[in-house]
Amino acid sequence: MAIIFLLGPSVWKAGKKKPTYSPMEMRRQIAELFRETGHKVILMEDEPDITGEDLPNKFYRLLRDKAVTDVVVYWPPRAEMQTTHAEFVLWGACPNISQLPPIQLLHHASIFSVKGEVFSINNREDRNRYLTSILARQGVCLVEWESDEDLKEQVCLLSAEL
Repeated sequence: MAIIFLLGPSVWKAGKKKPTYSPMEMRRQIAELFRETGHKVILMEDEPDITGEDLPNKFYRLLRDKAVTDVVVYWPPRAEMQTTHAEFVLWGACPNISQLPPIQLLHHASIFSVKGEVFSINNREDRNRYLTSILARQGVCLVEWESDEDLKEQVCLLSAEL
């Protein structure tokens, strides 16, 4: 079974219409779906901090010490993505990026456009386009969803593949 590092936003953007649950609550639901099929899931927020450790070092420690086999990123529309962007930058700055586990990107259909083997990030307001080279270099697997029900179905399918 896989050891999944589940990344993604925790809160919605200020001033945007919000569903009744937060992105963090949805990540916890996604984690539970993976666990139901026997996978171990790591949420950075649930892992204890080490005294004197900053967040980048915690990120790298969890990747290394937890023997992560797969990284799954939940990317919904209207979410505050600043911290997730920082995690992508940390990922791209890793000196041994070629040895890192693959990224499965659970993205809402409105986030990306895929034409052949080229993908682009549609939402330009958050400067998401700067992430394209990091994601392309890592060979990200895009898993698209359109509704909460579709998201859960895609997670179950992904879980069976991992």
